[in-house]
Amino acid sequence: MLTGISVFIAAVIYGICLLISYLRKNGPRELLSGWGLYLLPVLIFAVPQLLFWTFGQVSEGGFVRGYFNWGNQGDFYLWFYIKNIGVPLLLIFGGICACSRRKAPLFLPAFFLWWLGELIVFTPNTYDNNKLLYVAYLLLCLGAADYGVDLYQKLKASKGTKLFAACFLFFAALSGVLTLGREWTSKYQLFSTGQVSLAEYVAENTPADAVFLTTNRHNNEIASLTGRNIFCGSDSFLYFHGLDTSERKNALRLMFEQPAEHLDLYEKYNISYVIISAYEHAEYHVSEPAFYELFTPVYSQKGMTLYKTGL
Repeated sequence: MLTGISVFIAAVIYGICLLISYLRKNGPRELLSGWGLYLLPVLIFAVPQLLFWTFGQVSEGGFVRGYFNWGNQGDFYLWFYIKNIGVPLLLIFGGICACSRRKAPLFLPAFFLWWLGELIVFTPNTYDNNKLLYVAYLLLCLGAADYGVDLYQKLKASKGTKLFAACFLFFAALSGVLTLGREWTSKYQLFSTGQVSLAEYVAENTPADAVFLTTNRHNNEIASLTGRNIFCGSDSFLYFHGLDTSERKNALRLMFEQPAEHLDLYEKYNISYVIISAYEHAEYHVSEPAFYELFTPVYSQKGMTLYKTGL
């Protein structure tokens, strides 16, 4: 960790020195007429978010924290990246080590971003830190491809270079091809035909401001496919930003398990429709006859029933 932090600090100091040298040589006007034009809109959008949300959330703890090698599950550090990146790692390392002053802008910012994401976790859910590494890897691949072309041009006259290059490209792309093949043959689905049919009915036959009572599953067909509001959605990500849904979760259970005793909650939250499907039965002790007596069934197909509350 100390080694990693020292590299990070050294990179920051080096960057500041380069910036000062540039300003002395060219002046601030030259800087602002180039990359400074991109900096201005970034600041306009980023500063309010930092001041009003990010700093407050970070101060509560659990967001930004040092966590070196957070994605590794017990492998030797170098082997972890060899296993996950594969042979393109050779070109990435080679390009970083061999990059000239002209090629440095292609590699160093991406390497800096990757190293930052390797040292610091920016969300309570460490897996989300992959979003930084994906961007860094994309940029490093651009530099690696550029280095690979230069290397090939230098060695193409040598015997066997074309065969070696073909083998290298094959193994470099193999994992991607296998991933596409897995997706092509996979059988999982985000929404069943029953969910899609229900969503089509809802979109065509219910008011745009209707509120639906469903489970708080993340792959909710009503919220995803119809544009209608649901009473309580998944808080998997918003929970970490301070959104407390415990009151609505409790109300959700009461309205599904004891609807007759809690009609006041239906009126309080303006519930227009109720969906009863396998998801609701799996999550709650739902007595469907009670809903049939209280509300009007307006749709029932493929194990999914939609009730209109009339409240």
